[in-house]
Amino acid sequence: MSFVAVHFEDGSEKKFAVAEDTLISQLIQKVATKLDIRQDIESFSIFESIDGQEHCLKPTERCIPKQGATLVFKKRYFFAKHPEDETLVHLQYIQLREDVLRGNYCLTDTEACKLGAIAMHEAYGRPDMQKHRAGFLVKSNQLTRFVPQLSFKNRKPEEWEKMLLAEYHQWSPDLQPKTLPTPHHAKLEYMEQLEAMKPNLYGSTFFYGWELVVENQLVKERIKVTIAISKFGIVTFRHTSKTHREVLHSHSFQEIAGWAINPAFMTFVYTIPAADPAAPPDRFTFESSAAEEITPLCETLAHLIMQSMQAAATPAAEAPATAAAVAEVAAPAPAVAAPAPEAAPAPAAPSS
Repeated sequence: MSFVAVHFEDGSEKKFAVAEDTLISQLIQKVATKLDIRQDIESFSIFESIDGQEHCLKPTERCIPKQGATLVFKKRYFFAKHPEDETLVHLQYIQLREDVLRGNYCLTDTEACKLGAIAMHEAYGRPDMQKHRAGFLVKSNQLTRFVPQLSFKNRKPEEWEKMLLAEYHQWSPDLQPKTLPTPHHAKLEYMEQLEAMKPNLYGSTFFYGWELVVENQLVKERIKVTIAISKFGIVTFRHTSKTHREVLHSHSFQEIAGWAINPAFMTFVYTIPAADPAAPPDRFTFESSAAEEITPLCETLAHLIMQSMQAAATPAAEAPATAAAVAEVAAPAPAVAAPAPEAAPAPAAPSS
């Protein structure tokens, strides 16, 4: 018997006793029991983090961390909402907040400050004009807790502080009719605002890799990308610079015809119907060290969408067609041949 440290997105950790034959699924249950998680447990996983790269461990793997690896407990996907459950809301909030701070949500500076101000309310409570004034964040080196790292160099620290404090002060009872009486309410407000800002990205699991531009079965170009997968579908961002990303593709699960992977080449492919019905489907090919994690995640989300749509109060005449449409999404396309030349080695997944 030994102990493993399980980390959380807010930087905290807890240790759990495990044996040599303890499975990841059993460790997840241990964490859930410790935190008193009673619902939505299936949406959580244990991730292995090495040098900033995360890998979702399979439930059937044994709990034997690699040297230098950190085990992280967090959500594999976001689907159900449980606003009354403070433990679940906290775990969702810290994961969403960290993805915002990593720059995964590609916020404008204004959006970042709106969310940063709510995060300040969660951390410090109601704004106090005497205490929370110029110098409060800069002198205490707290700015990076509220400003996305990819955006931080866009402005001087004092300018970021001024913008954050202006937004934060708007939550004063004298200026804001809506109140956030507890940290729990602030977390809910943060998540609500983020979802309103980025409805097609909210709750995404982010993967890093390369889009492969293929012509005549040869790779002509590799484009550094972030692949975001959520209950909406698949959104891809091009890394135009170290600090800037822009949307390259955005397709909902209702649009996507199917997907497949080629493990040998670490490639993931999905297709959508072409504008011309007589033409072959449009293909989008990606190379990522996490390619094998993408397909089961897509299948899980598509299945949840299908269940949700079938359970919804839909007119009987429309229900079969709607369910069929989502069922078609849930069925992956046939295996796809690897588009990358065999001689070309797969590059390492880029950092975020």
